[in-house]
Amino acid sequence: MTPTHGTDLESLARWTPVPLIWLGACLVGLVVIPRLSGGDQTIVGSALAIDLVVVAPLLAYVLLVRAHRAKPIVLAPLLLVGFVLASTVIVPRPAGTLAVLEVVVLGVEIGVVVALLVMARRALAGSVAPGGDLFDRVRAGAESLVGRGRASGVFATEASIIAATLGFGRARSEDTEHVWTMHRSAGYLPLLVTMLAMLPIETLVVHLVVSLVSHTAAWVLTALSLYTGVWLVGDYRAWRNRRTELSGGELRLRVGVRAEARVPLSQIESVECGRYPLDRESSFVRAIVWGDANIRLRTQSPVRLTRMYGMSAETRELEFRVDEPERLRDEIMKRIGE
Repeated sequence: MTPTHGTDLESLARWTPVPLIWLGACLVGLVVIPRLSGGDQTIVGSALAIDLVVVAPLLAYVLLVRAHRAKPIVLAPLLLVGFVLASTVIVPRPAGTLAVLEVVVLGVEIGVVVALLVMARRALAGSVAPGGDLFDRVRAGAESLVGRGRASGVFATEASIIAATLGFGRARSEDTEHVWTMHRSAGYLPLLVTMLAMLPIETLVVHLVVSLVSHTAAWVLTALSLYTGVWLVGDYRAWRNRRTELSGGELRLRVGVRAEARVPLSQIESVECGRYPLDRESSFVRAIVWGDANIRLRTQSPVRLTRMYGMSAETRELEFRVDEPERLRDEIMKRIGE
């Protein structure tokens, strides 16, 4: 049965118990345990560790997986988060209990990784819509693993960013005459180079300051900072490599991994060129990385704009940026008139 994903009160209620267990266990671990005697600390600490690593994922299974609100794969990160909390928040640590739980977590995580690799290979080998590229396959694979929704959107976005950083994912088109880039006239590259040049210095300063309080927190922030650099590079490469094109009777708008839409030419009501700065009062939905929009489209019926991290919007008014906007406008009008 296909999982259902909702934002109603019932769905929220089913997701709430797990973070509540995490929060309660953390509060007890930080506030209560240090005030107990040695033997009591071990007993309470072991109970909290079991709550975090066993009870919370088990509750998620009952409330979410069995109720078809999520796929079983969501239990893996819950198990890992629970173990990390048990290993860091509960002080002193219940060494014997954690040693047993560590073996359980390690076995489960290895099994999950193997299952993910097998399922991802099958998913990526599957079919996508005509004109699809590696990013479309990553999204399709993510949806087959965790279902369509925010989780698959987050996974697909981050996997696509890493693929782009490594040089994969260029959208190829045999009809190069009807392909448009977006990055050349936007002036984003100098800004990106500046941010990447500043990142190591800022990372070092933050690491040294935070390490005075916590070495763990300092290394976590350093890792996040390094990944930010990877993300920025991958985001730019995806923006540069994924091209907007006219093919098969539709406009395939691709704004890197940030946004994309398939607009049937038969649905286009008007297309305009100009300079359209950001206007939060405008009714146009914006699909852009940097700079002002220079194309505005109006359609007869709503089209779906898919954004990164599983977000989306439906609109009849869309604005974006391409290099050579007049050429795109003229080609659209030509095809509409045929």
